[in-house]
Amino acid sequence: MKRLLFIMSVALFVTAVRAQEKPRRALFTEFAGASGLVGVSFDSRLKSSNHWGYRVGLSYNMGMGTSPKDEPSVLYSGPSILVASNYLIGRGNHRLELGLGMAFGYFCKEDNADAPPGSSEWNNNRRWEMGYYHFGEVGYRYQPARGFFLRMGVALNFVFERKVGLQWPFSLPYLGCGFAF
Repeated sequence: MKRLLFIMSVALFVTAVRAQEKPRRALFTEFAGASGLVGVSFDSRLKSSNHWGYRVGLSYNMGMGTSPKDEPSVLYSGPSILVASNYLIGRGNHRLELGLGMAFGYFCKEDNADAPPGSSEWNNNRRWEMGYYHFGEVGYRYQPARGFFLRMGVALNFVFERKVGLQWPFSLPYLGCGFAF
């Protein structure tokens, strides 16, 4: 009788532990979108049954001036840190993803308005600045409990400027793939 009671207790304990499922997590590489050029991010749900989640990542950005005061010859490049929250709509592995976030970075700004490309004056107007931008994302996400992870969609990147207001937003498609665990 003691042996049967012990076996039932162990079975009940193992069942209870397995019922506490870990939240779905993923590590992935993202091309374009909020990452700019390329980035690596960690994504997790807040709870296993929760549609809300967060994302933290590192990226490298490259782009041209996007505000009315920047000429098209102003180039930006540099590393940044991404922080975002997201919400998944749907059930199972296939979902619609909505996200909002911010990127903080240290960008090299090159102003080459007066220099033709390839000339010796091209790199004369270079300076490093701290910067940030906001982004919103809408896309498709395939995320099983374990295995191949895929996300793709469109990111709208924009900056709130003190003098100008909202700088010209621009959208970039994104593709992210990695592993869910």
